[in-house]
Amino acid sequence: VESVGSGGGVKGAGQGFEAWQKLNKKFNPKTMARSLRLICEAVNPQKVVHLRDVEQAMNRWEEKVKRLKIECQEAALPEGIKIGILTSFLPMAMQDYIYTNVEKGTTYDILASRIRSIVSNKVSIEHGAAPMDVGGLDGHGLALIPI
Repeated sequence: VESVGSGGGVKGAGQGFEAWQKLNKKFNPKTMARSLRLICEAVNPQKVVHLRDVEQAMNRWEEKVKRLKIECQEAALPEGIKIGILTSFLPMAMQDYIYTNVEKGTTYDILASRIRSIVSNKVSIEHGAAPMDVGGLDGHGLALIPI
């Protein structure tokens, strides 16, 4: 590839991968300001107040961490830092759980799975039992369709 033209086209492209690299570099610049914004979003997520919002907040934050890792490889977050950040933005009840139950060697993925499970159970209890589909039962609690 010889150059990227002012209109964004690739002049003299002989190799497809090289052309893609040039175009990507021109139209997807990794500026220090962008890197800094990604870092700030990852290390300072918004505090979650209600348990019902924990799952969505964790998913949003994990996406930011993935984006940070992809776009700024040198800024990838270690396990301990991810656990610390997770702890900091959760409601106090979940923070207490983490402080009393985290052990040496606990990974972020294991802790996040436990948090999701606990939060799901607590939210279900707070909002009552989910309605069940009982249309497939006869009057004696037996399935109408053989299993």
